[in-house]
Amino acid sequence: MKYTSTVMLVLLSFISKGQNFEAGLNYLFSIPRGPMQNTIRNANGFSADNYFTPKGKRYSFGIEMNFNLYGHDKTRQTYTMDNGSKAPMDIVVENSFFNFMLAGRYYLSEGNIQPYVTGKIGYSFFRTDLMIYDPDDFDHCEPIDADILSKDGSILVSFGAGLRLDLLPKEKPGRFFLNLSTNYSAGGNVDYMNVDVPNNNQNYATHTSDVYAQFINTQTQVVHAHHVGNVYSSPIELLDFRIGGTFRFGRE
Repeated sequence: MKYTSTVMLVLLSFISKGQNFEAGLNYLFSIPRGPMQNTIRNANGFSADNYFTPKGKRYSFGIEMNFNLYGHDKTRQTYTMDNGSKAPMDIVVENSFFNFMLAGRYYLSEGNIQPYVTGKIGYSFFRTDLMIYDPDDFDHCEPIDADILSKDGSILVSFGAGLRLDLLPKEKPGRFFLNLSTNYSAGGNVDYMNVDVPNNNQNYATHTSDVYAQFINTQTQVVHAHHVGNVYSSPIELLDFRIGGTFRFGRE
């Protein structure tokens, strides 16, 4: 909470001083590279960013946060409640990673079309969540039980290039932008699970273990182990593509 409050105070300070503050939201598609591509097909998610551009300068600095989902599995199993009762439940396992980055951009030209290069450094968090839902709860608004099956993380560095287009150059110049970019990111070794490993995976060198969850068969009363995923280990290496919008606050 302290860190979040400090960040918010800094943001408000820049806005109050008339700096060019902007906020963006993008769709994010990531393709693993290197050893990681043997165990993850791709990831879909979104990124949110906040940047400041000092008056009269071509460079910006800010923060980026993105969430990516790369694996999802749903099965119906018999679950034993805390009170001993048993009922069929939807067992959902999700694999995801979250990146928090400090970022900088340099715009190669000014005008309605602005190409730029970017560099970032931060941390990547990989985790796998198991959630148990009541099948009668169609919205799945809240699980009746949840657990973190796996979590790990590593420092991440990234560099890339993009193109920003002014959407309203005559009516509201410099306010609304379409943003297109691609980035290459690399980091240290992480342990992660995946319930959706590519079928053509022939490289099991990174496979370290299997993860099972215990469920009961109501007819036979036999407890069985349900395989919910494999644990792998490899360096982080990703190529991502983004498309989204940016809104600029402040004064020129």
